[in-house]
Amino acid sequence: SLTAKTSCTAGATLCFVAIDGCYAGLICAQDAPRPEAGEAVTRLETLGCSAAMLTGDGRGVAKAVGAAVGVRPSHVHASLLPRDKLDLVSWA
Repeated sequence: SLTAKTSCTAGATLCFVAIDGCYAGLICAQDAPRPEAGEAVTRLETLGCSAAMLTGDGRGVAKAVGAAVGVRPSHVHASLLPRDKLDLVSWA
């Protein structure tokens, strides 16, 4: 529902909870980027390197994490399988 979606921050996974088949609430789960990730991306860009994010997470989560650490939206690749990540790294 709209209320449930607005209860979670961008990039969070929304989980509905039921007890004995009845709605009991919701949980918003979200991983936080490592504290040094944003600085690492900034340093790479300063050195003339482009940072990319390759993740198996869904697009919404990937976009939010990428934005939080400063990865350009066009360099965020989501919903990838391990083989997909290997292909992208091998191509670069």
